[in-house]
Amino acid sequence: MRTLPIQKRAITGLLCAVAMAFSLATALAGETKYTITKDEAMGPIKRTVEATLPEKVDEQTLGQLATEIKESSNKNFGFTFIGWRVEGEKSDTYWANTRFDPDMKITIIGEPVAN
Repeated sequence: MRTLPIQKRAITGLLCAVAMAFSLATALAGETKYTITKDEAMGPIKRTVEATLPEKVDEQTLGQLATEIKESSNKNFGFTFIGWRVEGEKSDTYWANTRFDPDMKITIIGEPVAN
């Protein structure tokens, strides 16, 4: 049996940890789908996204979906705003929003999901 140098073992371990974290995030987010209805960028400064959910979700799921949207761009923005609407709800305002400035902040404006 050949022993890998410590750097190769560390990289292998790190890759395994990333794969497990991705699998866990996917499992936690479940099959929640969303539709992006707007995706605009103001240079490298700001990205604004509007997304519609089929139903309300909890804050943890909303954060996972927001992270997925943020990471879907190959560009780095100083500020990313995601406004969330819920299908079938008639409102001029977002049900919730997520901001990355640079850390994530979730604000649920409407009624939260029932437990």
